[in-house]
Amino acid sequence: MNFKKHSIIKDGDKIGKFYAIIILGFIIMVVIGITIQKSIWKKFPKVQYQSETKGEIYRIRNNRGIFGELKSGQKIFFTSTSNYNYKPSFISDFISRGDSILKPANSDSIFVFKDDKKYFFILGKSIEKR
Repeated sequence: MNFKKHSIIKDGDKIGKFYAIIILGFIIMVVIGITIQKSIWKKFPKVQYQSETKGEIYRIRNNRGIFGELKSGQKIFFTSTSNYNYKPSFISDFISRGDSILKPANSDSIFVFKDDKKYFFILGKSIEKR
């Protein structure tokens, strides 16, 4: 009888250690992921009201906003914005490689030029359907 009880406790210790290693591994992966993400974000300056941005989109990535690189090499980041008059309505889904973007200095207007048409968004805001 003592043998079985001892065996169950021993197996329980192994299972506990296994789950502890899994949880510790998960925590380490999250910390590493957050650190890498923050270092990537630092390379993309946030487009602000005062800044001017213009050029053709060379690369684009969505992640809590838009991370982009223009053909000129300028890197940009701006928070998500939407215009429900367009499909898709979120600029992160709307804009693609080859589109041009213009955000004048001292303005919250963002203009996207796609297929010879001009589209309008407001930096960090949502435009409701008209």
